Amino acid sequence: QNSIQTLANYGANWIGTGAEGGIAQNCIFKGTTSSLVQISEWYGVDWAGINTDQALANAIINGSNTNPPLEYDQHGINTLEETAQQKIDDAIAFGCLLSGTGSAVSFANYYAQNPGDYPNGIYNGLSCSAVGQAGFLNITFNLNVSGL
Repeated sequence: QNSIQTLANYGANWIGTGAEGGIAQNCIFKGTTSSLVQISEWYGVDWAGINTDQALANAIINGSNTNPPLEYDQHGINTLEETAQQKIDDAIAFGCLLSGTGSAVSFANYYAQNPGDYPNGIYNGLSCSAVGQAGFLNITFNLNVSGL
């Protein structure tokens, strides 16, 4: 038992039996990184980042092929912010994130703060604050018996 606790303290994972849960196969125990962050949290954050990036690229490509096209203005920024928020909402619905909120710097503020970005087509004003979804690592069950 001490060696298992030592492994857990250092963020190591190990293969063990699933017999306690009535499972015949072996399973991975602990599920943390060496910094003791749950791997499931990073999976969810990665899923949200990858899929949001893809959705934004899709919105820009498809938006450039519509009439009127997606432009680098407040309406275009709002469209991209809504696209990003939809993917964040999907990540929450799929259990990848506990919560998340996307935001965008307005066109006027971004242009005032970064006047050289507009002629180069650069907009770095989208962001997201998110909380990764954690799993169970330890469960305590209390049983009170009376009347014996």
